[in-house]
Amino acid sequence: MKRYLTLGLLILILTNIMLFVGVWINRTGLATSELVLTERELSLPYLNVSQQEDSGLALQIKWRIPIQGTDPSHRYNYQRYIDITETELVSLGFEPKRSIQRSNVLKKELYWALEFDGELYQKQLSIIEDHYQIFLATFTKDSDKEQHRLKIRLEERLDEEKIQSSRLFLLETAQNSEELIEKYINQKNILIVKGQARPTYDQKTNAFRLHLHTLSNPDIMLTREQMLLLKELKPVDTNVVNKPRYTVDVKWGSRFEPWVTSLKNLAD
Repeated sequence: MKRYLTLGLLILILTNIMLFVGVWINRTGLATSELVLTERELSLPYLNVSQQEDSGLALQIKWRIPIQGTDPSHRYNYQRYIDITETELVSLGFEPKRSIQRSNVLKKELYWALEFDGELYQKQLSIIEDHYQIFLATFTKDSDKEQHRLKIRLEERLDEEKIQSSRLFLLETAQNSEELIEKYINQKNILIVKGQARPTYDQKTNAFRLHLHTLSNPDIMLTREQMLLLKELKPVDTNVVNKPRYTVDVKWGSRFEPWVTSLKNLAD
């Protein structure tokens, strides 16, 4: 019994040592990315902050895929896929024929480039603004109730895009990090991370898609001190569009894993 207990303790100690070594390696040297984000891109858990245990709290990274075409009716692409060619799949290390023959192709970890508050966000905002203006061109005070309700929804949609929605958009994926680092080395608003992806094939359209499942590190843990700062936040009203309540300085290290360097409550 003592032998098993000793073995379990050794495994626990070794696991913790490996964890701390990994953190140290990640934070050694220059950061691969560094951004100042807000609640728009880093959301709190659904539970109220004051209800969280003191053992830990994590902020979840919110990223988006640009609107496909010019239809702004959906806030997010919940399917989270992009159209992709067979040649592009090969460059990412996939075997396209397997996607055709099998529907359960395993996910693969790739490197993702995410653009923060850049051209992709401005394009998205422009599409939604244009859609609203086109609607207004035919709207009058005499329009029926349904048109009045639609006007309110479109106004809320536009306000949400301007004030609340994430400005972090998928730019492209690659099989190796060096390709993305070399391409975006001088762009300070580009975040390089690791994420899971899987290709599929649509027989009806004879087209491939790359499904982007999740970031490899979707959460950013906070220290006890940082968590205490957020405990003072006022609850949000989910029925209205809310301004961000905090800003967060985040770095991604050599292993493309994030950590918070500072956090500020915007109510201060």
